[in-house]
Amino acid sequence: MNGVLARCFYALDERASIDPDPDVPDRLNRYSGFPAQPKHTRYENHSGLGHTYINANWVDGKRYIATQAPIPDTMADFWWMVIQAQVKCVIMLTDFAEGSNKKADPYFPTDPQDPEMGFELSPDNHIRVRCSSLTRAKHPGSFLHRELEILYGGRRSIVEHLQYLDWPDGRVPANPHEVRSMLQMKVSQGDRHHPVVVHCSAGVGRAGTFLLARVALDRGIQTAAEFCKLLDELRQNGRMILVQTATQFIFAWKLTQSHDASSVQQHLALIAEEHRDDSRLLCEMCQLRPATYRFRHRAQDTPISYCGSHCQKRHQLRCMGSLCCQ
Repeated sequence: MNGVLARCFYALDERASIDPDPDVPDRLNRYSGFPAQPKHTRYENHSGLGHTYINANWVDGKRYIATQAPIPDTMADFWWMVIQAQVKCVIMLTDFAEGSNKKADPYFPTDPQDPEMGFELSPDNHIRVRCSSLTRAKHPGSFLHRELEILYGGRRSIVEHLQYLDWPDGRVPANPHEVRSMLQMKVSQGDRHHPVVVHCSAGVGRAGTFLLARVALDRGIQTAAEFCKLLDELRQNGRMILVQTATQFIFAWKLTQSHDASSVQQHLALIAEEHRDDSRLLCEMCQLRPATYRFRHRAQDTPISYCGSHCQKRHQLRCMGSLCCQ
């Protein structure tokens, strides 16, 4: 089954492409290679800050919003989106840093003892965010459950904030039970009146993996064929490049299956397989995704490693490795 899913993922990855958008200020994207596409599902953020763009897309109609971890220039936009869309839950699938690499900026007070944070929409228009409660993990690697108090325009709302700390960028977590527990929480299920915001760092890999599993569970998808079609749908009519690697795609599938001892062993095998792939190069174009293709055109002296058609198209590469000049 893993081989079938992997082949499906790579076939879908070749269809996924990101086109340059000159109208989008790059300063509003955490990573220049991952703008909010496709355009027709992009969230329109009318915050009054001089732009409507925010790196966020509607997913599965308007039940979920996939977005990047807010950067300093977009934190006010992020919280205005939460208010405007009447969001009741934000799911954060990254720590603030992995080693020396920053993955997210603090956009909320992390502890009830921390002072509130303020975000300016205009000189007379501010959003204030407080942390009213924090439930810490019982075991290392578990998620943190916070209640955030949002104050704006004389109104007060509560947003539940779930943060999972032990999911490395570009990988799958070592413990599938904790992610499955998050999926089983009622608050993680979005609806059109109160969509759930899901983000990691770029808002495509870990966020996409979680959303793929979440929507598959919502729809009761049972077969691998339906699951493959779902990823294609969520990319074309949700957020492009959702799910970064074949391993994450397989992990999302396993999250939707019944939990038993064999599923645990399968997950451990998946982790081992992923670690064997550590030697793989990163894409030389975006420096984020594992390279799955080698490009050697007659005009190139040395091969270039790239991750898929979105980078091939973006950098105007003209051949497809073994399908061309090698």
